[in-house]
Amino acid sequence: MRTRTAQVFDIEAPKLAEPKRVSWGTIVMTLGTLIGGWALILVLIKVGQSFDTIKGAAWGWVAATAVLAQLAYPSTAVSVIGTVNQALPYGRVVDLEFANSFTSLAGGTPATFATRVRFFQQQGFDATQAVTSGALVSTTSWIVKGALFLISLPLAWGDLNFSEAGQNSSGNHGKAIWLLLAIVVLLLVLVGVALAVPRLRRMAADKARPKLHQVWGDLKILAARPAKLVELFAGALSAQLMVALALGAALHAFGQHLSLATIFIVITLASMVGGVSPVPGGMGVVEAGMILGLTAAGIPETDAVAATFVQRMFTSYLPPLWGWFVLVWMRRREYL
Repeated sequence: MRTRTAQVFDIEAPKLAEPKRVSWGTIVMTLGTLIGGWALILVLIKVGQSFDTIKGAAWGWVAATAVLAQLAYPSTAVSVIGTVNQALPYGRVVDLEFANSFTSLAGGTPATFATRVRFFQQQGFDATQAVTSGALVSTTSWIVKGALFLISLPLAWGDLNFSEAGQNSSGNHGKAIWLLLAIVVLLLVLVGVALAVPRLRRMAADKARPKLHQVWGDLKILAARPAKLVELFAGALSAQLMVALALGAALHAFGQHLSLATIFIVITLASMVGGVSPVPGGMGVVEAGMILGLTAAGIPETDAVAATFVQRMFTSYLPPLWGWFVLVWMRRREYL
């Protein structure tokens, strides 16, 4: 009689995933997303109410807005080239900037970082240089924004009246704008209070000091080649100028106009509010800040909403569409 031999197999029990607590950062980002979505919905409602105004736009100025908004990407590419001592193909860097308009929307900062690192590696650079380049471009952009804001402030601050803008903002939209600003101010106060605690201040300093040291060291290296510094700062300045001119063209599309200094203040304040708010990409918050700034500068609310929508359509809403095609093309050409 045949006997069957029993075979015993050792099966390892799968490890149970350890439960994780929801972090405060996740809670803040979730709330921020809800706030931003709510703000964007309110803006879109106002856009719907301003539809007749948008239909009556001067379409030549709308086309000018579209062109000026896209010129910001080649300008930023000049800034990127200025961050490295070795040669980078300008056309490919321009493509990278357009592609990142999609990756930043689809995957946020991590996706943009990964795309930039991959691109630099394909061009013969290492990952460290990619990280350094991104940090330099971001830091330079904010330095230029701050400088333009300080220069424009004495020239145009008298033309802004935020209390009147709040009174002229109708219904829920006006309340939403001020609520968003109040939330941002509250967050800034909380950050200030947290930094007043010695232990938290040391933790923040320990995290920020290496990055600042790295950026400062890279700037000193680039200082040995003044042409690189010119590219770095001229590209950032040109990018900010294109965005501001795009808003100016959008205002002209609806028969309105503001001085360039006033536009710089409006855009900088809106980007600052969007940057410090717990909302991914400043979604909704930037639009609300721009509308508030434009109405404070004396632009009728209907025209302010329409101009903001047109400018943001060509600077934020539509670029990810062609950014996706550029990303696919770059991957086929093995640039990424």
